[in-house]
Amino acid sequence: MNKLIFNINDLALLLMIAQCSMLAFILMLSREKSGEGKGTLAALLMIFALQSLDVLIYWSVPVKTIIAEHGVWPFWLFKWAPLAQGPLLFAYVRLKLTGQALSLSDAKHALPILSYPLIVWGIAMQLGPQGMIDGVFKFGILFQSTIFDTLLWTQKISAAAYGSAAVWFMLKNYKRLEYNFSNPVSAQPLWLPIIVVGFMVLAIFHLAQGVIAFFGWIVINHFSGILSNYLNFAFVTALISYSLLKSAVVTPIPDVLVEADNKAENADVKEDFSPSEEDIQTAHNLTQLLADQQLYLNPELTLEDFSRAARLPERQVSYLLNSVLGQSFFECVNAARVARAKELLAAESWPVQRIFEESGFNSKATFNRIFKRYTHMTPSHYRKHNDKALDTA
Repeated sequence: MNKLIFNINDLALLLMIAQCSMLAFILMLSREKSGEGKGTLAALLMIFALQSLDVLIYWSVPVKTIIAEHGVWPFWLFKWAPLAQGPLLFAYVRLKLTGQALSLSDAKHALPILSYPLIVWGIAMQLGPQGMIDGVFKFGILFQSTIFDTLLWTQKISAAAYGSAAVWFMLKNYKRLEYNFSNPVSAQPLWLPIIVVGFMVLAIFHLAQGVIAFFGWIVINHFSGILSNYLNFAFVTALISYSLLKSAVVTPIPDVLVEADNKAENADVKEDFSPSEEDIQTAHNLTQLLADQQLYLNPELTLEDFSRAARLPERQVSYLLNSVLGQSFFECVNAARVARAKELLAAESWPVQRIFEESGFNSKATFNRIFKRYTHMTPSHYRKHNDKALDTA
């Protein structure tokens, strides 16, 4: 009876598969809200799991020995997975920043995946039956097929191209983060940038690995292949750690938010006409809540935090701020912070650094920029102007 005996490299792949599957399962079970993209992220993680499974099937000797008894085709089941990584990443970034979900027009991004059966057929035609069998045990034989070589380069270039597009799109649409974060800087260390930057690091490494293989540096190529598995493992481990500790992916939603969201979903009132008196009053209550509880003093305040404090669903709070008050969440919170800073500048002789810290800003640069946007002068000029006004009085 054969026994599966895995080495340390195989265990890294097994852990990768388990972690991706676990987080994807959690994401699919957690309550989905519009624009969150948990389904897209779960699909991306499952693609990473399938890629790791493909590597395990080919490079783990015990697994390969068992699967080879069933023919060569199981070794080609998942080699399409890397082609799906880039498109899914870009779709997730786009959904998070613009709310644009996948549509039929996005089908063009799936063309390489849909053509995969033809690609495998072409490889089989070039290698022949015996070449396909020998390629299972001698990887170098597969490179006798120009189609296989092209497939590998397409995988690497596709990931790097889509990753670059995701970075560009995230930077271009950076201002959209103001709808959810009271400080744009607060959005930087969160889920989205972690995924995009981590993905780009992996894509660049895989490209470099392809260059190494092209020049025939066998020892370095072998080492880089093993290192690639550990980098993938570290990337997914970081995502899981973040999701469990900070992203609230598995945090239960309070009953009061569930009830409020259900009421909003069942309401007959639509968001495309003039607000009712009740909406106006609720919007006023929100600004009162922000001032009374001084929520704006939290530099990391998000729309989710504010909604929880108000015991209202996020989309209702966003609607009340944007449609009733004519302000984004970012503008509403920072208007309160600037008002607080103006009071302190007039009443206290504290240095500017303490002023912005006591007003809820998380950096001097952000404070100066936003203060000038609302008052058309710098904090220092405002203080001097106020002192002159007092002297004149």
